[in-house]
Parts: sequence; C-alpha cells; structure tokens
Amino acid sequence: MKVLLTGISGFVGFHVTNRLARLGHEIFAIDAKSPRFALPKGVHFRQADITNPRSLSHVVGEFDALINLASLFSYSASRDLLLRVNVFGTENLVNRIRSLPVERIVHFSSASIYGFVPRNEQPIPETREPKPSNDYELSKWLQEKIVRRCSEELGSRLVIIRPAAIYGEGSRYGAFKVIKMYLEGKLWFIPGTGKVRPALVSIDDVMGFLVHVLRNESLTSGKTFNVSDDNLRTLEELMLRISEEVRVPPPKMKIPGPFVRLAAKAEEVKARIRGREPEFTLSEAEYLLHDYLLDNSAMKSAGYRLVVPDSADGIVQILRYDRSP
Repeated sequence: MKVLLTGISGFVGFHVTNRLARLGHEIFAIDAKSPRFALPKGVHFRQADITNPRSLSHVVGEFDALINLASLFSYSASRDLLLRVNVFGTENLVNRIRSLPVERIVHFSSASIYGFVPRNEQPIPETREPKPSNDYELSKWLQEKIVRRCSEELGSRLVIIRPAAIYGEGSRYGAFKVIKMYLEGKLWFIPGTGKVRPALVSIDDVMGFLVHVLRNESLTSGKTFNVSDDNLRTLEELMLRISEEVRVPPPKMKIPGPFVRLAAKAEEVKARIRGREPEFTLSEAEYLLHDYLLDNSAMKSAGYRLVVPDSADGIVQILRYDRSP
C-alpha cells in the first residue's frame, strides 16, 4: 500500500511510521519539522508546512491512503495559532489532496472534542454531538468537519479515529502526563477525589486499530471510532499501582478541585512570564476532576480486540521496559 502520512515527526507519527514500514508499506511523509529518528526503509520524507500552501506542492503522486496526523496539540496555545494550524492548515492540505487520487482517508481526531459530559450520560458514544470545552478541542472538531467535507467531495472512503489520551514512551497526553509528573517528583498529591476514571489508550492499541482499519476496509469505511481502553481504573488506583511498581511512597494527600484549578492557573501565569510552555494547564486539570468514560463498543464490533484493556498493566509494562538493562 502506498500511504501519504502527515505529521510524521510527532509521538504518534513516529509509531505509525515504524509500524507501517515494518508491514512493508511505502510511505510518503511530510511534516513542518524533520523527524528526529532514522527513517526506516520505504519511507520518503519531504519537509512541508500545512500552513504554507506553496510548500505542499511537493505532495504529488497517487496514494492508496492518506493518514492525517498533522495537528498542533496544545492546551496553552492561542486560539489564533490553533485555528491557523489545525483548521486553516487542514484546509490547505485538503485543497492539495483534491488534485491527487486518494482512495481512503484515515483522520486522527481526538476524543476530547465531546467536552465534559454528565456522568449519567457516559460512556460517551461516537454519535454524541461534540461540545468542545476549550480552543484545542474546538480546533479538532472544526478540523474533522473539513476532512469530512473533503471526503464527500472526492468520494474517498473515510475513517475518523478519536483516540483517548494516548500513553507510551514519549507521550505527553492527558492523565499519562500527570503520572509522569508524579514519577518525576513534580506531583505529590492526588488531584481532586482521585475517584474519576480517565480515558486512556495504549499506543499499541492505537497502532493496532489503525492497521486493522487499513486491512478491513469493508468493516470500517465511513465510520467514526472512539479508540480507548476499557476504563477499568480510577486515577487513584492508577497512581497506587504505579507507586507499587516503582517502589516509591504513594501520594496520600488529596487536593480539592478548586485548589487544583488554582495551582494550574498559577502555573500558566508563571509559564507565560518566563516564556515557556506550562507543565500543567487548567484544561488538563479539568480532565483530572471529571470522569471521561468512552464507549469503545463500535471499535470492538469492527472486530478489533484490545491488546491492553487495562491502562495500569500497560503503564507498568512501560516502566519495566525503561528500567530494563
């Protein structure tokens, strides 16, 4: 299969590149930044910025599939920047795609676009109308709409993947980012009650489902999928399980939600003054204070079986690998 891959230089892009290359696919990859890893055999890279239509002129040829990862992931970026990259940049990309034969499009969105849903209306199905709660989520929802419109105009078969917060080596998403802060000694308390269930998924399952989509066109074409584990653990259970694995004292203090939000706001202000990215934003704090259970039954009905249904097991495996000689 000949694949056009956008966003190769990010965390997910690295894993997609290596997985598809191992399977023997030919990959034409673009990104605004050059990848920091050695490109496997069969991968051809051209530097191209989706915010600059002229740079996309290098994208030529016929492709069996477009896998679109190109996005700015940031809860601290300005609305203008998020719209410029995730919305207007995607418009530039699909305008270029209109001149190319592309049979299938697999677009990576985000499960965060649903916004905060009442607990009694969870798990959240793909049919629920998104109600973004911040600028990043809004930009991803608008991005989805652009890709859908392009797919309809071209007659390309489309699959939209809405992953939960992805964990794995190199990840900086959602609750996994907080767990890493805890392991690095930057977080000594449990945010809120600790009883919320965060939406998480292993990078192995994100890659596994992507390969499943590419192999099973008849089962997946034209659909949207939440890609998530089985939401088996509360945040407190995750932190306690990890503390057992790394043999460090578990956090015992629980900080009420209003103080967690205050700490996040203070970090945002401090980061702005110092001209750096905040380690912890208010939007990220909100995800630690709300349940976010995703309905993953459509993914399973398509024939995919989770490799890591329990995020505690997956994160522990990562920690063991990191400590192995």
